[in-house]
Amino acid sequence: MRDGDRMKRTDIITGKSAGAGIARLRQQRELFDAGHVAAGPAPRPAMDSFVGAELSLPWPPTVNHYWGQRVVLARADSDSRLRCPCCKAPLRGFVVPHLTERAKRFRESVAAVVAESGLQQTLGRVAVEIAVYQPDNRVRDLDNLGKAPLDALTHAGVWGDDGQIDLLTLRREHVVPRGRCVVKIGQCGSDTNGKA
Repeated sequence: MRDGDRMKRTDIITGKSAGAGIARLRQQRELFDAGHVAAGPAPRPAMDSFVGAELSLPWPPTVNHYWGQRVVLARADSDSRLRCPCCKAPLRGFVVPHLTERAKRFRESVAAVVAESGLQQTLGRVAVEIAVYQPDNRVRDLDNLGKAPLDALTHAGVWGDDGQIDLLTLRREHVVPRGRCVVKIGQCGSDTNGKA
């Protein structure tokens, strides 16, 4: 086949020209693009109003130091390879996640800050802004620092479930001694039903 020649392809199932299908797809795409541009992008949730006090929390543990794993042994059937060292009874191991001591201390300190602030539980859709002030200049993954404050605030009763959060902003700030994170909580632009 030479460069200037085009073969007419047909769809084996419908018997129609393949060019017609491509033209139809192009037309649908143009209609979609025209409607999408005319309507504009979908509205984004915004932090409309400030719900409670700005909370200054201690330096959070990362996700890697928040959850630990513990192996729990239980009796198993006789085929188990794992045996008790003293009586040689067959055992089966289960890995169970648990909060580390550092995470428990962080939760307690966040609960104390929330109780001191007098912040009431938020029932609607929530926007959260977390500013992280590092204790030193080490390289850290910013996304590993957001889970602990959100989990601790949920445990302290600031909101019923962190599924209420529609907008989450995580920002790295300058270095301060001992580090800290500042959390702002606001209501999103939509009500509890998700309507604007």
